[in-house]
Amino acid sequence: MSTIGTEMSPFGTINEHDRSGNELNRDKKDNMSMNNLKYSIIYGALRPSIHDQISVGIVLVDGDKLDIRYSRKKLLALRGLLPEKMYRFLYRVIVSLNREKTLDTVDKLNYLVRYSNNLVIYSPLQEVDLAATEKNKELLYKRFVFNGEK
Repeated sequence: MSTIGTEMSPFGTINEHDRSGNELNRDKKDNMSMNNLKYSIIYGALRPSIHDQISVGIVLVDGDKLDIRYSRKKLLALRGLLPEKMYRFLYRVIVSLNREKTLDTVDKLNYLVRYSNNLVIYSPLQEVDLAATEKNKELLYKRFVFNGEK
């Protein structure tokens, strides 16, 4: 199978494609041995009926460890956009994920992806071809959540 086309991924790696557009992975053994980083974006829903949402946090998965990060500034911005009762609920859920470690397994995350409550939405778990380093975790946080704070 020969390479027909290449494209740059958002993370600077080159993806190669065959004639039918299928992505080629020549280094599959290397990628499998490397501990790739996985993530799920946490959204706050503004108007669920039209899928209006804003990213407020991210769950970073490194093997069996989950690292949850959220933007305090984005949460505060939602305070003026949501009714007070809804905002308090959203705030409690996001903060408790981080402080109380209520989300501690990938199975729980997958459950939340399937059964969200229309106020807090979790994207399906995605894998990126990056090592699970602090620098790469920060890169994903800045790219998907907020590029002005940790």
